[in-house]
Amino acid sequence: MFEDLIVKNTKMSGREFYFRSFTWGLPVNVGGALIAAVLLSAGVEPHRFGRCIQFDIGKNWGGGSLGVFMFTCRNASKRLKEHEHGHGLQNCYYGPFMPLLVNVPSSLRFWYRKAVQRLVPEKKLPPYDSIWFEAEATRIGKEYIENMENEFRNGITSDEVKKIEEDEICDYPVLRTASRVLLGALAAVLAAETIAFKKNKK
Repeated sequence: MFEDLIVKNTKMSGREFYFRSFTWGLPVNVGGALIAAVLLSAGVEPHRFGRCIQFDIGKNWGGGSLGVFMFTCRNASKRLKEHEHGHGLQNCYYGPFMPLLVNVPSSLRFWYRKAVQRLVPEKKLPPYDSIWFEAEATRIGKEYIENMENEFRNGITSDEVKKIEEDEICDYPVLRTASRVLLGALAAVLAAETIAFKKNKK
């Protein structure tokens, strides 16, 4: 049913992934970076999952992603994380069209399903991957992580593979510093705009 989905190549190198993410896919990553900056400033430690930076927030709510930034519940399954990584890959292909094609429809559909499950629990909803962009994210995310794991296994020892698969906490002092600078700059801009608005009002 989904054999004609757009994204077929899931063997993108790390260099290509980041290059596409921060050029063609930059708009979505700006939003992800802002959320990541707030979380980093609040002391939330990021993890590495595949090529993405993952943050654990809350429990049992699912997950979301904006470019290379993944935001998932603390008990997220590997399948969920692969799915969110798949959205990161989609951003590399769809770029500035990602919000219109995937992000907004996916968010609206997610909250619609949550509302239906709460208000009409007896109603049977179609499978989560019954729509093309979710099915594609699941497929390419799983394939990409499997390709990475196979490459690791062929090139390094089993102990190193185990360490990678444990999804260890990343130490990102540069990210943390950059997040504070970004938030500081944003606060300065908002303060300047507020002052200018008050002056114009007078």
